[in-house]
Amino acid sequence: MIHKILPIIPPVVIKLWDVCGIRGAILTSLLLQILLFLVAPFRKSCRNFGVWLIWLAYVFADAIPKYVVGLISNSQRNQDNKLEQKADIFAFWAAFLLLHMGGADSITAFALEDNELWRRHLLSLGVQAAAVISVFIQTFPNGNLWIPTLLVFFAGIIKGIERLRNLRMASMDKLQDFMRRKPDPGPNYAKLMQEYELKRAAGIPTQSILTAEPDHDEDKAFATLAKEGKLNSLEVVHYAGCFRRFTRLVTDLNLSDRLRNESRNFFLRRSADDTLKVMQVELNFIYGLVYTKFLAFFGAGFLFRVLAFGSVLATLGIFHFKTKKDDFSGVDIVITYALLLGAIALDLTAYFMSYFSDCMAL
Repeated sequence: MIHKILPIIPPVVIKLWDVCGIRGAILTSLLLQILLFLVAPFRKSCRNFGVWLIWLAYVFADAIPKYVVGLISNSQRNQDNKLEQKADIFAFWAAFLLLHMGGADSITAFALEDNELWRRHLLSLGVQAAAVISVFIQTFPNGNLWIPTLLVFFAGIIKGIERLRNLRMASMDKLQDFMRRKPDPGPNYAKLMQEYELKRAAGIPTQSILTAEPDHDEDKAFATLAKEGKLNSLEVVHYAGCFRRFTRLVTDLNLSDRLRNESRNFFLRRSADDTLKVMQVELNFIYGLVYTKFLAFFGAGFLFRVLAFGSVLATLGIFHFKTKKDDFSGVDIVITYALLLGAIALDLTAYFMSYFSDCMAL
């Protein structure tokens, strides 16, 4: 196909691309996932050139899987016998590309605006899943990799939904709902002031009485944790967790006078070192919620994460012990093992990083 579009390319390059194009592209996709997983956390502190590198990795990690699925789909239309023999392994790799579209755990969005585009990602995920299904149908049921392919496809759908969930929860509307308490419309101030002025004009004795806001669970927890003196590491994390009510300022929500006074009084009793530690942990919470798969290890998200990891682990066992590999070349087998072990290593690393993070101390 390339030689029809660009006849000026040397035949040697075209032949090399036909042999190594799909393999090189899928390995590039895996390497980008690993690179993005490792370097994305540095985005909180790096500037200028480092941010550009992370942005490039973020863009290409999302674009290359779509491109490689197109290459695999085009290769299946080719009537070459060698390509037909590799159709099974190509369909298997296509399911891994769906897994890569779920993105690295350390970054789901590069900017706040990316979270508002979660509907676009939903459409992209649907189209990619349809393309993978199309590739798989052309090899079913003749191939001997259809069970591993289904397992990886299942894990890829879970990873894609994980990313969608985090993008949607970090959109401005949902973030405001997460930060605020149960909506309370409060008094009708216009009507209240009108009645107050009418009563005063009529000579009726009037009096304004201010009542304190009712206590909420998080306020009681904050009051219980409040103490004098230096804070240890665990107390810093707990105070930061209780300060979720103040992170509503990030979403342009207002604080009541009581919350503002409590916050001021709390920090006036803290040393500068403890104040900065609490603020640092709280900012890490906000960053995790807005830019990473923060919710993937809580509640139902953790259950689905276990299911996805179990599917990939079962795929490795089936491929290693049950699959006949005589029809596959040594290079293809090595690439398959790299995809399987890479997916397992990324999941395990993400789990341990989350387990030892501040979030688990809440």
